[in-house]
Amino acid sequence: MVYSETVVSHGDFHRGNIAVSGGEIVILDWEHAHRNSPFWDLYNLFDLTHPVFCRQTSDALRQSALNAYIASRRSLGWEEPPGFIRSYYEYAAVHSVWMLLLIQDDLKQDVWEPSDLLKAQAETLASLLSPCIYSSNDHGFRYNVFILKMDVALELFSYKGAFRMK
Repeated sequence: MVYSETVVSHGDFHRGNIAVSGGEIVILDWEHAHRNSPFWDLYNLFDLTHPVFCRQTSDALRQSALNAYIASRRSLGWEEPPGFIRSYYEYAAVHSVWMLLLIQDDLKQDVWEPSDLLKAQAETLASLLSPCIYSSNDHGFRYNVFILKMDVALELFSYKGAFRMK
């Protein structure tokens, strides 16, 4: 299923750009704001591994946060399209592959501390290869997302031999 809604996206939404001021949550650093899929910011918040801000989201926390996101949008009149959560996991698999390629390039360019990049690489690969947890009886969904992740990972490993775990 292709999910095509676009929203105003922060563009760099991770825990390093969230602060508390006067008891209120404040989102910082809007220089990358643009229209994009809602999955862009959700992925950056839940599943992005960064050399400085490592991923700290468990499968249960991700599912809870996705459910809270959906409930919040519903309270504003949004109708959840069929397969929204499934589409998120598919998006996350593809975005993870892109992140692995960016990390591989950064390792060649000496942009970040190599040990931090290798940790981010391992976390991203582990996230890509692990089956997702989805709180429903749709076991076929979990299996299919796992197979999708495996297919994407295998494609990544064969991508002109460019990707190698160190």
